[in-house]
Amino acid sequence: VPASPVVKAAVVLWVAGTTSAYNLVDGINGLSLTIFSLTALMGLILTGEQWWAVALGLSLGVLPWNYPFAKTFLGDGGSTLLGFLCVSQFTRELPFLLEGEGIMVWLAAMLLIGGVPVIDTLFSFARRVIKGSSPFRPDRGHFHHLLSDRGLSLSGVLAILVSIHALSLWMAILLLGRHGT
Repeated sequence: VPASPVVKAAVVLWVAGTTSAYNLVDGINGLSLTIFSLTALMGLILTGEQWWAVALGLSLGVLPWNYPFAKTFLGDGGSTLLGFLCVSQFTRELPFLLEGEGIMVWLAAMLLIGGVPVIDTLFSFARRVIKGSSPFRPDRGHFHHLLSDRGLSLSGVLAILVSIHALSLWMAILLLGRHGT
């Protein structure tokens, strides 16, 4: 599908950023897997493609081993793989879901589909730059850290962040449903 240089640049940033963002939110048991599962469910609802059903089944199959008590960890490789699988599949599908739409609709769709991982990463990046520190230096300023440092249980943190991600995906479904699906 032909695309303008701006769209191509946005897609490259989205793929790299979302892939990394899934790794950055993998700070508490079950968060990356649950977010990926919800996103896979959304992909299945929007496209009906069997790939999303397989991805959903695989992630739900691993989830009991990662939450509430991690018997296995995703690690950097597992969480970035989840991010890459999700973003690469939507990169392939978005041109068909948003055919003929402008860049702002594309960017809104990408942000909403990226949900909590992308919003958390953008927030952390901006916060670090404003404070004058390196945007690539790790800290305890991610949403899951901020909520747990305020005394919420890890299950409570998970419930809040997964609910926010579900709301973001629901808004993406409304946006994409209004634009040709």
